[in-house]
Amino acid sequence: MKKILDHDSAVSAGYLLFVLYWHDTFLMRKMLKSLAMPLNRVQVGVLASVLREEGSTQEAVTSEYRISKSSISRSLDGLERNGLVTRMENPENRRQKLVFPTYKAKSLAKEFVEVLKTNNELLFRGFGDQERDAAVGFLNRMIENLNSGSN
Repeated sequence: MKKILDHDSAVSAGYLLFVLYWHDTFLMRKMLKSLAMPLNRVQVGVLASVLREEGSTQEAVTSEYRISKSSISRSLDGLERNGLVTRMENPENRRQKLVFPTYKAKSLAKEFVEVLKTNNELLFRGFGDQERDAAVGFLNRMIENLNSGSN
């Protein structure tokens, strides 16, 4: 059999991050399904952001994740359909939308945070504090590298 690519994906950071992302997403969806929160990965981040900073502008949420405005807008649409957020016109700037968690989101916030904590604990199971800090530091540097390369 002829090899098309002479590349070992097992040592490719991009490939490993892709596999990690899908395993993490599968587990996160499974845990959130028990809360009747069928959210995609972007919605998880957006909801966490809205719960952290109630009344943020839609633009602030977009800039936090460096994801396109249309992706954030679609995620917010889904969160609204699920009754988890509401958007209101900013009285100080009518072109802006402010994003608020609903009563439903607030009532599920504790369980939602527990899912995020459990997920984080699973990701770092068997890591010491220094290893965890180093891994988080490496991931943040990778994100910065990609962000600076895309400008």
